[in-house]
Amino acid sequence: MKLAFIIDPIAKLDPTHDTSVAMMEAAHELGHEVWITEAPQLGIDRSRAFAWLQPVQLTPVTLEDGHWVAKPEWFSLGEPEWRPLDEMDAVFMRTDPPVTIPYLYATYILDYIDPAKTRVINSPSGIRAANEKLYALQFKRSIPESIVTQDKKVIRTAVEGWGFAVLKPLGGKAGEGILFLDGRDRNFNSIIEVSTMTGSLPCWVLTSMMELKLRSRPSKNKIPSPALPPSGLRTAKPQPSTAVRITFLSWVTMLSGIDRLNCNAYSFSLAARMPLGELIMRVLAGSI
Repeated sequence: MKLAFIIDPIAKLDPTHDTSVAMMEAAHELGHEVWITEAPQLGIDRSRAFAWLQPVQLTPVTLEDGHWVAKPEWFSLGEPEWRPLDEMDAVFMRTDPPVTIPYLYATYILDYIDPAKTRVINSPSGIRAANEKLYALQFKRSIPESIVTQDKKVIRTAVEGWGFAVLKPLGGKAGEGILFLDGRDRNFNSIIEVSTMTGSLPCWVLTSMMELKLRSRPSKNKIPSPALPPSGLRTAKPQPSTAVRITFLSWVTMLSGIDRLNCNAYSFSLAARMPLGELIMRVLAGSI
């Protein structure tokens, strides 16, 4: 099969950590063609989605002393070609958030891929409908008590009631802009003003785990934390017979289509344990 991955600049990816690289390696191991492009390289030509696509060859990482190690020159690229995306069997949208205006435009371009020819993962409409922060609020049993607002008074009332809180921007990634809130902080008002752009931008404020820890009592019967896997998200070399650790929500979202996501224990177990190569094949075949 021909698989296209829309990624951030490949030279900036960490092959020992990034799941997009692990997926591409697994596809190579299965004998598929792997092509890459970036969101700014997408376009529409005669009502068809096109992209500057480059074939990529990867040198898999190796596990040494419990750490994944990559060669200095771990990828090589062929010449870019302006090609219709519906020539691919599947297109994986793997660009990191935030969901900015250019990101949204990229999803609109992906709408012009003929679904009868090519499967797009994730669904462009699903990406637009499911903000990576707001979508999580639907799973009340899985998230702490929280509010979304740009109103300073509402935020202060919530923080005073909880004792402490964490403020998260609705956009961003990798912990960008996350702040710890304490109602006694003399900079509290300024923090809210900067984070909400003086009341013009809503943010997510949620109960702080620090508060829960402060209220909890030490227990002699604590369950020990499980041993951590080797550094990075990988747990083993990404090949057809090996499972790869996956970020649960984003991958299960890809499996079912974000607008009909079934977040149950079985789905999480399935995504976590199935060999990556088999997972890709079953997704493309529509059996998941």
